[in-house]
Amino acid sequence: MEDASGLMALLSGRTFVSGDGLVNSNEYLHAYLMPGRVADYLRDKHIEYFLTSNIQCYPYRKRMPWTRNVELDKAGYRVVVDTRYSGWLPIVPSVLHFPISSLVFDKCSNGIRELLFRVPQ
Repeated sequence: MEDASGLMALLSGRTFVSGDGLVNSNEYLHAYLMPGRVADYLRDKHIEYFLTSNIQCYPYRKRMPWTRNVELDKAGYRVVVDTRYSGWLPIVPSVLHFPISSLVFDKCSNGIRELLFRVPQ
């Protein structure tokens, strides 16, 4: 989420796993992120929904083309978790595939597009 993830967790009564919070997890880094197994993390931790925000709404797409990380094809949605960090730790991007039917919510306002997927188990 771009903003208010803590508020949403509080009001929804659900347990949230923040992607930012996983930065300090050695298990996540070595077992899931580096080998490109982010989708396995979602299944292993029994996560039911995946929420992503990306700046890809017009006119922001022209100014920030590198932020387009969700693509739609015939099979479904591909979410690229951009893990190409500069520095001493080279990590390849991880790709999550969601069938079209798993999209629960799609909203684009103020240049921010929020997409909520139900994670296939």
